[in-house]
Amino acid sequence: MKLILFILILLNLTFANNQIPKSGYCIQALSATKKNYLIKKFNSSYKYARIEKINNYYVIRFFQEKQPKELKKYLKKIKKEYTSAFIRKCDYIPERIVYPIIYKNRQKIKKQKTVHKYTTMHKDVNCTINDIKQLIAKGEYQKANELISKIPKIDEREEIFYYKGLIALKLKNYKKACNIFSVLSNLFNNTKYQYLSKKACYIFNIQNIKKNIKDNPALALDLINKIEKNYSYNNELKKYKVMIYLNLAKYEKAYELLKNMDRQNEDIKNLYLMDLVELGKFDEIRNVEDYKKCDFYKNNKTFFIALENYKNKKYNKAYFYASKYYKHHQNDKAINLLLAKIMLKNMQIDNAFIYLYNIDSYNISDLKLLRKLYYYEYDYKNAFDIVNELEKRGYSDEMNDEITKQYYLLKAYKEIKNNNLNKALNYAKEANDIKSDIDTLSVLGEIYEKMKKYNLAYKNFHDAFIFEPKNIYINKKILDILFESNKLADAKDFAMNSNLQEVKNYYFILLSKKYLKNNNFVKANKMLSYVIGDNSNDYYYLKGRICFYLQNYKCVINNLEKTFDSKDKIYYLIRAYNGLNNKDKAKNLLAYLKKHYKINNDKLIGLYIELGELKK
Repeated sequence: MKLILFILILLNLTFANNQIPKSGYCIQALSATKKNYLIKKFNSSYKYARIEKINNYYVIRFFQEKQPKELKKYLKKIKKEYTSAFIRKCDYIPERIVYPIIYKNRQKIKKQKTVHKYTTMHKDVNCTINDIKQLIAKGEYQKANELISKIPKIDEREEIFYYKGLIALKLKNYKKACNIFSVLSNLFNNTKYQYLSKKACYIFNIQNIKKNIKDNPALALDLINKIEKNYSYNNELKKYKVMIYLNLAKYEKAYELLKNMDRQNEDIKNLYLMDLVELGKFDEIRNVEDYKKCDFYKNNKTFFIALENYKNKKYNKAYFYASKYYKHHQNDKAINLLLAKIMLKNMQIDNAFIYLYNIDSYNISDLKLLRKLYYYEYDYKNAFDIVNELEKRGYSDEMNDEITKQYYLLKAYKEIKNNNLNKALNYAKEANDIKSDIDTLSVLGEIYEKMKKYNLAYKNFHDAFIFEPKNIYINKKILDILFESNKLADAKDFAMNSNLQEVKNYYFILLSKKYLKNNNFVKANKMLSYVIGDNSNDYYYLKGRICFYLQNYKCVINNLEKTFDSKDKIYYLIRAYNGLNNKDKAKNLLAYLKKHYKINNDKLIGLYIELGELKK
């Protein structure tokens, strides 16, 4: 009722009109050989919007001004929609206008507005208009439409077009209403026409959008983008845009809209749930119970039972329901992602990979999971490839830095192995630039040590020591460097100031090795006497060798038998057993040595001589 009153009030407004310059300038937006193609591209919101037929071509043109400078302010906006648009000289010829049809009648409309004395026919038309007004007021729009259609085209003045548009709007023929009021709005500077044009065109476009959301979402998106330019961006438009993005599999874009929308609304909540599942953002579905009324939940109940158990850390139960759902949805991305997460929680990395590899395309959340799996498998090469893909998509985090660092360290180790120390150093420096920690500093220290740059090696190992003072490897490397650079006093101070017995033991072992190398067997043995509770292979092997040179063969056997098999171990055992006159044991060991190890001929001859087997 309020709307009818509002329309009746509007009927009392005066109609204004503008003079269109017959010669002047316009903006030509687009041309084609087919009219229907241009109608689809037509934007009626610009002043004097029209399609003209010129020879064999159709052209979309906007505005009609006396001077081109008046059009420059509009051209930039129009070029966003019509990239080839330009300002040109135009003659305004109504006979050339093929769309919208109302333009052809404009001269009649103007002429009849100025006529004060009507013919008999005109008087009949005025009576008819009064009848139409009464029918509209009563809400009998179909009868009003039948009556207005009987008015001869010769009498189609502005007022009649207005009522035609109004009736079309009431009968929900929004396309017709949009067309009529858009043209009237452009021809006459009247706020009523502008209001009705916006209303009719908005509803017509919404109908088109809804019709195409599923079957042609790309077209629906194009339509909604056009609407946004002319209408305020309301929740209804946002909802339809979310639905379009979901159908286009543009889940991240849908998510950006949804996170700022009212999720208390059931429709929005349902769309939000769909989007979170598609994105694999299971953590954001904080309480599965909250979504039980959603259609998407009801249609995929088994999946959500699995998800709920996963979130409650009941991984076996989660796997049971997820597997059940998977049987009927093997190509579904969400269930493959959920199963991969369940496998990861159970540390079944290989199975997690199987489910992830079933996914055709990965979003950022999926790539992060794949990255984590590669990282857990120490597959830094593939993890680094994932990092590159994430960064291409504008995503970066600490894990990206950690993997990049590990990847460069991996490259450094490969170069160390190939003795390309300068290349190795460059990779290690890159890793250290990303994150300086015990890993990068240790590798730098190792490289400098191999380069015999002991000061730099010491500096990097000492920096690593600051990170982890109780790290045995770092403590030992510092002692190695100090011994290699002959800084024995510094080595002693470092070891004796340590709270770790293992570090003290290692110092005495290094000192013992130094005396052994100088053939000072007694002092070498004495240094080992300071070692407390060391059961390492290194200790027993060193003790066995020293005992050999001290001719304590029982001591040799006792210590070397506790070490890992090696060529040198067997060599010294042969000589020790021979020294104890156990020829059979010595010969058996010699046979074992020849069978399992390559041995220098001179050494082998020496053993034969010791055993009295030179003839062999």
